[in-house]
Amino acid sequence: MRRVHRRLKARLSWTATIGLTIVWMVLWGDLSIAAAALGLVVALVVQVAFPLPDVPEMERFRPFALLRLVAWAGWGLMRASVVVSIGVLAVRRPVQHALVRVPLHSDSPFVKAMTVEVVTLIPGSVIVDLDRHELVMHVFDASSPESIQRARDEVHEAERLLVRAFASREERARYEEVTA
Repeated sequence: MRRVHRRLKARLSWTATIGLTIVWMVLWGDLSIAAAALGLVVALVVQVAFPLPDVPEMERFRPFALLRLVAWAGWGLMRASVVVSIGVLAVRRPVQHALVRVPLHSDSPFVKAMTVEVVTLIPGSVIVDLDRHELVMHVFDASSPESIQRARDEVHEAERLLVRAFASREERARYEEVTA
């Protein structure tokens, strides 16, 4: 009996339960206690019926570091939207594109995948390929070596912020050692 309890406990997450309950309430457009209770039941059933694989990084995230990552990505999203819009509308100067290789320093598959997601979310760059040690990125503005280096720096900043938000102490120490 105790073994079943452990298996169910591993499948249930407070973060997922609260998140799914909020999504349920938003989708129904009802912020009542009844909607919250029904959303809670649905969230628990969904987690037990469709268990997700264990992602240890999600269990040890740091809220303030995550908030900093979200703020950085939001600022990058707004800034890059303006830069890309100006680049597209500027008829005098054609925009030069390039494929750029960027080495990654983290060993965590989760951090690598999230780095790809964050970088691709911001306009002006799209990840074309990812392997164990580097990614290949399409850069919208490759008109100078400085703009290419700026694109590389943004990838490294996203990776650094993700390591700070989700990595274990050991992983953070390894990352700091490699990037120092």
